[in-house]
Amino acid sequence: MKIIGTIFLLFMSNLVVAQLIPFAGLEINKGSNITLESLEDRTAISYDTGDLALTYGIGYSWNKFDFRTKAKTSMYLDKLASYTPSHTEFTVAVSYQIQTINIKVEHACYHPLQTFKDNPVKIFGGYTKLGVYWNYKP
Repeated sequence: MKIIGTIFLLFMSNLVVAQLIPFAGLEINKGSNITLESLEDRTAISYDTGDLALTYGIGYSWNKFDFRTKAKTSMYLDKLASYTPSHTEFTVAVSYQIQTINIKVEHACYHPLQTFKDNPVKIFGGYTKLGVYWNYKP
């Protein structure tokens, strides 16, 4: 009986793990930057978002639900072969598919990885949004 129970548990864990979808990617962002402008005193601050970004995460699908989490760490070239991270963007999303309608809740937050001494301009913040999509799965 223990053998049958063990085989059943292995089979069930294989079904659950088989639906986990890890991913990773590398992006080259040469020359990308963000400019922050003040309308009151007409000043602008430019922030280099980095030369390279590493994107990684995992997804899981179950019935009509889709769960996703993603992180993107941006880095800039420090020396010839050395990169220093500047900030990380984290995203968590849950969506539900009803025929051609997709309902999605997503939360994102941005966190700086440099000290204020290294760079006084920081990328931080985030959002939470609810989306309803027709004939589209974001």
